[in-house]
Amino acid sequence: MLAYHLHGFKLTTKMVILCLICGLLMSCFSPMCFLSKAEKNSVITIFKNEKGDLIKEGESREWSFYIPFTGEYELKANYVAVGGKGITPQVGLSFNSPYNTKDGIVLDMPRIWENDLKSDRFLQDDLGNERLPAQTEVEEWQTMTLLVTNSDNELALDKGDHTLFLFMLRQSVKIMKLTIVPKLSRPTYGNYIKQQDGIGAKNSQGIENFYEAELTWQKSHPEIVVS
Repeated sequence: MLAYHLHGFKLTTKMVILCLICGLLMSCFSPMCFLSKAEKNSVITIFKNEKGDLIKEGESREWSFYIPFTGEYELKANYVAVGGKGITPQVGLSFNSPYNTKDGIVLDMPRIWENDLKSDRFLQDDLGNERLPAQTEVEEWQTMTLLVTNSDNELALDKGDHTLFLFMLRQSVKIMKLTIVPKLSRPTYGNYIKQQDGIGAKNSQGIENFYEAELTWQKSHPEIVVS
């Protein structure tokens, strides 16, 4: 068995290997580590269609699914807003009873917009002033967590069978996938600092970062432009 000496401290081969394993485990650390094995396996796909299900204004859908244990969840949607109009699509949701305007949840499902740039900068007028760029809609798939309550996206569901009802209030979208996932536990700030120290993260205090907000790559509304 090999042994190493570091400033008077004796390290054996087994100890070195153990340190390396611990380092790998820390580097792979993610919020999913807070979930039990049962929770990790509880990500539920309630709908999936690779080509997307086109839901037009005024149409409705419903999907049934089973929750394996009581807890707090998040509803995630992979969708694309059908192009052609600048109005933001809006959907009504309800659980375990058909959607109605009194008890249902109304949500926006934003489009994707980009600056219409002819180069890497904005067009200029005759005096050299940069002009506000036009906005171009981009039709591409995006994933968002649907805010189904007023408290941190939390969706409390009991163990058992459930049904999600969706009513397209405005415009049209294609939905590729809907999932129900467990709400991840968040570490305390103190534990977060220890975790980051453990993986060798550097303290960014005193380091200045500069970002040019007007060149935002994509946005959820055409009115989000240069200010």
